[in-house]
Amino acid sequence: MLRRWVLWLLVAAFVWFVFSRLTEIEHLAETLARGRWTWVLAAAALQVAYYVVVAGVYQSAFLAVGVASRARDLLAVLLASLFVNTVAPSGGMAGSALFVDEAARRGLPAARAAAAAILARILDTLGFSIWLLAGLVNLFLDHDLRPYQVAGAGALVAITAGAGGLFLLGLRNPDALRRLLGGFARLVNRAMTWSGRPAPLPEGWADRQAGELAQAGHALGERPLRVLRTVGVAVAGHLVNMLCLAALFAAFGQPVGARLLVAGYAVAILAWKTSPVPEGIGVVESVLVLVLTSMGVPAAKATVIALTFRGLGYWVPMVLGVVMLRRLRLFRPQASPVT
Repeated sequence: MLRRWVLWLLVAAFVWFVFSRLTEIEHLAETLARGRWTWVLAAAALQVAYYVVVAGVYQSAFLAVGVASRARDLLAVLLASLFVNTVAPSGGMAGSALFVDEAARRGLPAARAAAAAILARILDTLGFSIWLLAGLVNLFLDHDLRPYQVAGAGALVAITAGAGGLFLLGLRNPDALRRLLGGFARLVNRAMTWSGRPAPLPEGWADRQAGELAQAGHALGERPLRVLRTVGVAVAGHLVNMLCLAALFAAFGQPVGARLLVAGYAVAILAWKTSPVPEGIGVVESVLVLVLTSMGVPAAKATVIALTFRGLGYWVPMVLGVVMLRRLRLFRPQASPVT
């Protein structure tokens, strides 16, 4: 019964979100109608391929820490997490929790799945960093590199290094990791207690998490080729997504060179990954328009390209995420959690 109520609350949040963004959705539909449909459909197909490849990144990351999973199951969770991160902003934690819950309900170690979900985000960012570096270099050569772009890249590096440091610490010094997580747990529990809420992290949480991260770190040390393979899949995924953007340039009759394409894509995804706004709503579109116009694309075409790219890359998958919620074991009455 509780799971059904949660599902209906999420659906209600989706309906509210759609109505609150109705003007943007209508604008997107009008924009799509102006494009060449053969190229728009090609872009849509590339976007589907992109999310399939991202599911492959998660599958490869799960295998790297010793957890077997199916790409099609992870694709459903990935799309659902996109929706959950939108309606329940939490810096991506709400979406990551879906990966953990789904793994636990399939009989997989939950803490190891949590480590795998973090690893997937890290390795996806490493794969993206290759394109980001190329994009920033292109902007520098064209004298279009801005301080906010450098700052965003620095923030992304810091976030990724911090998350990756947990695996390295678990591999090199498990006791230090246990103390670090223990301090974090005490800080969170005290903050929640002071606000009149119960402590969310139970006793022994730090030990369990440190143990699983240490095991995950050792698994990564034993499988370095799988880590490299995951990064390679991530690089390929971003290439597919970039080709989607290139198809949209063709759809709206705007010539595009490799330097413009890489720079525009790199800054747009950087804004998505570092934006304080849930899933970068409104931020990614604005940044992409700004970069494209600064590199000579007419403002009108830059706007329709940015809106369509975000429509295919975020709005459509987010709607599919609502449908995918029903596929998750969390919302299946017959599926009981694994104890």
